[in-house]
Amino acid sequence: MRVECIIKLGGSAVTAKGVLETEKLDEIRKFAEFLRLQITDDRRFIVVHGAGSFGHFQAKEYGVAQGYHGNQDHVRSDRVKMGFCKTRVSVTKLNHIIVNELVCQGVNAVGISPCGSWVTDDGSVVQSDIDSIKDLLLEGYQPVMHGDCVLDRCKGCTILSGDTVIEVCCLLGIGLGNYFPTVKGPAFFPFPTLWELILIFLFTFQKLCSVFRPKCVLFLADVDGVYDKPPTDFAAQLLPVITIGHDGELSLPVATTQQAHDVTGGILKKLKTAASIVRASNRDTSVFICRINSLAASNVMTNGKLLGEFGTEIKMQFSDETFH
Repeated sequence: MRVECIIKLGGSAVTAKGVLETEKLDEIRKFAEFLRLQITDDRRFIVVHGAGSFGHFQAKEYGVAQGYHGNQDHVRSDRVKMGFCKTRVSVTKLNHIIVNELVCQGVNAVGISPCGSWVTDDGSVVQSDIDSIKDLLLEGYQPVMHGDCVLDRCKGCTILSGDTVIEVCCLLGIGLGNYFPTVKGPAFFPFPTLWELILIFLFTFQKLCSVFRPKCVLFLADVDGVYDKPPTDFAAQLLPVITIGHDGELSLPVATTQQAHDVTGGILKKLKTAASIVRASNRDTSVFICRINSLAASNVMTNGKLLGEFGTEIKMQFSDETFH
């Protein structure tokens, strides 16, 4: 199955991340209108959205990502479990809002929640359900997934980010977990480092591209792309291209900030995710980061290119290139 584009609606693109449970309805509605025009029998899309101000606040307050196993204090354990429930109530509200706007535009959108069918072990996915995604696409439906709370064999529960949903959904679906024990998490890396996690992501995106083979992956944000400094910095410069070396290193250092309540990794996670897609697909999948509902986003979804508009493309370094 060849998917035209996998679209990640960033939490900042569809919500006011600093204001509890505040959606950007105009942006969601415009996106729904445009996606309706893109979908045909021959052009399939997968949409995954972040939680933004729906879920992050509750997850942070109750420590959901850390789980509750190993905690001898039953009061604290019960508090984390209640946080799990409150976080899910919040994030599924946003999923309903987005799906509803798509349906109102005539899109056969169906929300899919990972909770219950996805399971992690110390944060690494060991059980998923991608057959549902494939079946929905084949029957002409538009799956809309999201970051969620899930059960975790080690922690009891944790947070599964929207980026990770994209990364791992196809790996376990085609049964390559046995070939790549890193995906099993603690059995291979009891205390995984950042680079070990990046290696996991590389393998998972390799499977993503082998099953859905997206022509491009588009990360939509509330800014034009990736900057060399936080976009709020007056001296920040937009980076039209970020080159990924064969060792996974970025061509330019990028200074980042992250909201205090963001429990899913912020822009650094997205850059590492983007780098993994490019490397794993051997340049067959193009990756872009740009502003939601911009002309750049329109060009990428329609033509697979920025066509001179503001945005950032993540590219693989050619063998005869060197970083400057």
